[in-house]
Amino acid sequence: MQKIVVYIILVFVIAIGISIYTISTNLKKNPGWLYLVICISGVALGILMGIVRRDIYSGLQVGIIITLLSLFVGVTGRWQRQKFTQLEDWYKKRFKK
Repeated sequence: MQKIVVYIILVFVIAIGISIYTISTNLKKNPGWLYLVICISGVALGILMGIVRRDIYSGLQVGIIITLLSLFVGVTGRWQRQKFTQLEDWYKKRFKK
């Protein structure tokens, strides 16, 4: 049972990682559904960790912290990419040859 839960946790971690990468790199699409994937995966991850440790409440707390940190990383990466793109456009306009 615990081995199956560990594999499911690994799947959720991979889903969160792919969602963060997609949010950070793709500026042309609206990533609202990816934020939802991160939230659901993070909470499910916490509940599964609680099941493994036999304490659902602390597992849920850990899941919420993982969710918030994942959202922070995704939003920060997206914001930095937008600023870099704006700076690159400004540089091209400023120094035309």
